Amino acid sequence: MANTSKRYRAVLGVIVPLLGIIMAGHAIAESTASQQVIVEIGVGKSAQEAAAAINGTVIDSIPGKLIYLLSFPDSQELSQTLTTLYENANVDTAQPNHIVGFTEIDQVDQVIPDQSAPPLLQGTSPANYYGHAGYDAIGADSAHKVSTGENIIVAIIDNGIDFEHPLFNGAFECNGYDFVDDDPLPAEDSGLYYGHGTFVAGIIMRVAPDCKLIPYRAFDEDGSGSVFNITRAVYRAIEDSARVLNMSFSMTSDNLILKDAIDAAFDANIAMAAAPGNDSSYVSVYPADYRGVIAVSAIDSMDLISDFSNYGDLIDICAPGEDIYSSLAGSYQWGTWSGTSFSAPMAAGVSALILSLEPNLTTSRVEQVLAGTAETELVWGTVVPDDSLYGHGRLDALEAVSEFNRGDVDCSGEINAIDKAYLQDYIYQYGPAPIPLPKVGDLDCSGEVDLTDYMILINYLENGGPKPTPCE
Repeated sequence: MANTSKRYRAVLGVIVPLLGIIMAGHAIAESTASQQVIVEIGVGKSAQEAAAAINGTVIDSIPGKLIYLLSFPDSQELSQTLTTLYENANVDTAQPNHIVGFTEIDQVDQVIPDQSAPPLLQGTSPANYYGHAGYDAIGADSAHKVSTGENIIVAIIDNGIDFEHPLFNGAFECNGYDFVDDDPLPAEDSGLYYGHGTFVAGIIMRVAPDCKLIPYRAFDEDGSGSVFNITRAVYRAIEDSARVLNMSFSMTSDNLILKDAIDAAFDANIAMAAAPGNDSSYVSVYPADYRGVIAVSAIDSMDLISDFSNYGDLIDICAPGEDIYSSLAGSYQWGTWSGTSFSAPMAAGVSALILSLEPNLTTSRVEQVLAGTAETELVWGTVVPDDSLYGHGRLDALEAVSEFNRGDVDCSGEINAIDKAYLQDYIYQYGPAPIPLPKVGDLDCSGEVDLTDYMILINYLENGGPKPTPCE
């Protein structure tokens, strides 16, 4: 059986990636790092012997894993090299070291720095940051009455971050790592995509202002990264106890080495969000289409799919991704950008909000909550899940956190007699709806707030009954 499995993986590992390169669209097409392959060897096996089989050398490895980066001579074809490796007794998996790009290639010229360079005043300035319609559309500020993402680590795989930006003062769990330059300071460098990682991080901080960030630099200043470095970053996120992982990039080729890393993150209960790309195409791209990864299409201010956004069966939810205002690296520090790279971190931020309330949620449960609480009534009409453009609907931070706040109708952080009085007033129409919305008073998950919910709350507070719990 072992040899049969290995041969099957060989077909996937050699033929499919090569087809992916041929069939890839212009904006998300990936090449392969010059004469490089990634191998995972068996326990007790030798990477050096595997390299010798292709007349190559071991040039890097992932600490704690049996994964190695090999080089091979210019005279050898990639397909033959992979076949030789799969036939080698030391090798379990062999994959091309794909070069991956950011999804915003066609959107680079849409980066608009805010030349007024407004100062950071918490909660008020820049006005376009704290008052942007995109954040309002997902109910971010209302959700902050319930959760701000406290105690949750969000890892970001990108092209680094501007550590000097005032928005991130005190926001880092640790410095992270630069896998491009192999050093412990993943700061952004000037280039075509200068500010991309900083922009993504700013969106996450706007949605989950009290989360902690760990940046991993797997892409250079021109938006180019390798699967090997991305894979290293995923495993490092697991090691660093991240609970959320944002991946604002995509590629058309299914890479088994990266897939295994994503599976490991899934097993570690890391919630993951990824961009599906910006080719206006029906696609299957990775890592967005891997198990447990929330694929987020981009919509505009009218809830319509953005002209550039990719779509397809992989889409789980949609979120604002057009003309988003966030932090930039450099002298102006703020600006506007569009792309699915910027709808994905909204989902990452909301994941942090709900994990802050319920830290033991699995990856699957987080994905289920985001999909199950998504808003289906959009400006233009109703989304019928699973829609290839909008998934289950528009991301809704308020609905998502309210799922874990049942009974605490005044959003004080605890269920007490004040909640009982508030719920009584609401039921008998003495007072307003429970804050922030009736769902927090719907303790029996019937869809209505009524006397039964009041009796459940009384039973919990006065009779030692069960605490109200989220609906499944």
